[in-house]
Amino acid sequence: MNVGMVLGIVFALFIMAFVLVFGTNVVTNIFSIGSQAQVQKAIKNLEKETEDLYYMARGSDTFYKMNIPESYRVCFVNVSDPSKQLYPNPANTWNPGFATLYVINQSKYNVWYYTRDNEKGEGYKIPHLSVPRSFCATRNTKLYLVNEGMVKITIKD
Repeated sequence: MNVGMVLGIVFALFIMAFVLVFGTNVVTNIFSIGSQAQVQKAIKNLEKETEDLYYMARGSDTFYKMNIPESYRVCFVNVSDPSKQLYPNPANTWNPGFATLYVINQSKYNVWYYTRDNEKGEGYKIPHLSVPRSFCATRNTKLYLVNEGMVKITIKD
């Protein structure tokens, strides 16, 4: 082998290592954005389900299964009392930070979802949705919705 070929191979290895090191972060971010889109789609589907149920007769009910990635939590917040709520299953416990409570109180969000790191979150307001007691839902959590003038949402045990 001549010197030019050796330098070419070393350069190619260097470029491949560079792509692996810096490309991994880009690929991870792309999948994270896909997961976040899946959560937002689940919230939009729940909003449609709530809207449909709201215009049905009082007493009408349905079940809804949260189809979200495993590392996300979608929390349903009682706007009049968004304080901490404990549940036997820690994944269902609603325990917001001070900043989260402030944002929810100012914006009147009744849905809040946490990203992978459970630090950052984003709020959403679903019209006609009533949350008697704040709780969080994780992957495949079954929710019970019933029309009581407003659509009441609870965890299906």
